[in-house]
Amino acid sequence: MTKESLDTERVASILSALGDINSLKILNQAVKGFKSGKSTIKQLGISQRKYYRTLKSLTENNLVRAYADYYALTPLGRVTHRLLFNDLTGFLNVNPNTLNYLDETSKVQEIKIIDDYNALSRFLVNAIVRSKDQVLLATNFIDFSVIQSISVALERGIEVNTLNDPKLDYRSFFKLIEGVHREIRPGLAKFFVDADKHYRQTPVPVSFIIIDNETALFEVPSLQFKIAFASTDRQTIKVLTEYFWDLWQQSKSLNLPKW
Repeated sequence: MTKESLDTERVASILSALGDINSLKILNQAVKGFKSGKSTIKQLGISQRKYYRTLKSLTENNLVRAYADYYALTPLGRVTHRLLFNDLTGFLNVNPNTLNYLDETSKVQEIKIIDDYNALSRFLVNAIVRSKDQVLLATNFIDFSVIQSISVALERGIEVNTLNDPKLDYRSFFKLIEGVHREIRPGLAKFFVDADKHYRQTPVPVSFIIIDNETALFEVPSLQFKIAFASTDRQTIKVLTEYFWDLWQQSKSLNLPKW
């Protein structure tokens, strides 16, 4: 049996162990650790037979382990719990329209995968700095290097339109960098000129950017960065551009500080 077959078989076994609500209840209970017994079974609301059968399956698949007198997640169990209850749950809560856009982009055969945040930041900075005409950015996070590259683009006369999630604290952010990075203040000052025309706020289900109508990048929604995809495919760019302007129509003024 090949390594790939063994890996596939192991994944199938883990998925089988997580195949019902009872296993997910126990997995979730194991985050803080629990003592096995009648009180735990009653708290979980499952039968004694199902409880012990499910606990045995989770233990055999190295998701839960007995530590002295209690059960808790193993390292594999912690990763699995995070994937299910953080990343997957967050993705399922995304607006259905967003999933349709992601489904369209997933049909592209050739696409660049970025699974490291530093690599993502470098990609964004390089793309923005090299932009020729327009930058469309929808984001739910703040990255100083990206902000700095936008200021450089503005200095070069690039049209920049941004959509920012309302939860982002831009006022505190710019107050911090005002006194620390004097060398980029001219560019940042331009960031606030005609702010209502170019910079708006609205809930951003998925962060993405479109550069010069030639390159698009979008991030799969998660609590912490996991993976992003960059593409030059025309259909991908078209779909994301339309999505950007759909969000723009729902947006409100971005409350930026006065310089």
